[in-house]
Amino acid sequence: MATNTQPAGVPNDLGLHVPIPNITSGTGELTPSEMVAINYKYAKYYREGNFDALMNECMVDVPVYEYFPNRIRLTGKLALRRNFEVKHKGFVDIIDQGRPEVRYCTFGENCYAAEFSIAMPMPDGTRMRWHKFALIPFRQRRMVGEIVYNDSFFAERLEKMMTQDFLSTPGVERF
Repeated sequence: MATNTQPAGVPNDLGLHVPIPNITSGTGELTPSEMVAINYKYAKYYREGNFDALMNECMVDVPVYEYFPNRIRLTGKLALRRNFEVKHKGFVDIIDQGRPEVRYCTFGENCYAAEFSIAMPMPDGTRMRWHKFALIPFRQRRMVGEIVYNDSFFAERLEKMMTQDFLSTPGVERF
């Protein structure tokens, strides 16, 4: 895996900036820049609530997401769409105001891994930076999904959104 901690380039229109190593080819299907471009497109559609475009342009036919420590797996577009709807509504207060930053990233042949940090609202009205680490695999120039490791603050908030109604969605399971 190639790594880089030196920032390069400029942030995209979402205010995210991913340090990209100077790798232009390899044995993988995508370069780091191409992986980040797909992920930026995904983030933009998510922020806009445009889940149809997100799934049709950015995701493989059968995406898979896993959330830790919650141990929730989403398989397929129905489960993923329901997840996006629930999380988008549940995190509306940080979608535009969270000031996300990528603290570290690394790239493999067909994957991108990064530690993200966002200023999350706390119950007392203050904001605290929470962190997640996401591994994002790619296939056929699309995201396969994400394996996400959340800190305890985010995992607790996510857990409150994972109601029985959500958990009964086909393709959603606890493991």
